[in-house]
Amino acid sequence: MRKFAIPLAAIVATLIYAAAAFAAAAADPQPTPSPLGQCQIPLSDGTTTTAAFMPGPNGTLSLVYIGPQNSLVILTIGGDHPTPPPNPIPPPDPTPQLYRFAIIENPTSSTPAQRMVMTSSTWRGHRPANVICDGILPTKLTDPATGETPAPLKRYYAAAASLPLPRLIIFGPQPTPVFNSELPATPQRLLEILTNPEATKNAAPRNQRPDSNPCPNGTCPTTQGSATHANRGLLAA
Repeated sequence: MRKFAIPLAAIVATLIYAAAAFAAAAADPQPTPSPLGQCQIPLSDGTTTTAAFMPGPNGTLSLVYIGPQNSLVILTIGGDHPTPPPNPIPPPDPTPQLYRFAIIENPTSSTPAQRMVMTSSTWRGHRPANVICDGILPTKLTDPATGETPAPLKRYYAAAASLPLPRLIIFGPQPTPVFNSELPATPQRLLEILTNPEATKNAAPRNQRPDSNPCPNGTCPTTQGSATHANRGLLAA
């Protein structure tokens, strides 16, 4: 069998010539890589030739040699998935779930310890931005312009009907509260609940009748110590 070997230098020279041709049309030409090794491979015409291993993009390895009739043959071997672009723009963070809460109290019966919890700076100004306070509300709140409970607050009074006060009520996207329980005993516990309302999600409070309507015609029941819109007291939190 007749053997025909082309020096490695000739292969590299051919590669450099090909790389130069591509570089002439490229905006950002890349340097020609150096061969990683060489081997002898048989050709279809019964001869053998020297092939060079060249590094390629994305972890590939190319086997390059001169084939029959002096044709340049490049075989790609292996390789990984395409390399992602450098410093890809990360996807935006999901919008956090919005929660709203209020504390309903009877101003004439709240204890000093309860008032301390409601006014503490431990939770005021330290709760997450997606947890919005709708106020510390008295047992009755009437808008002088309409004579009714303000519409955004009706659900709080409905949830607290006939239940012990003061009471913390938190709403998420659903019409029923995710939290409805008596005011926590400490400001630290109140902040824990406001930081993660879903972690403390509780069942419907006792004594609440599903068919009850605590605010008929938009007017909620009056108890001793009720207040009007003008004396909401601690509404801002």
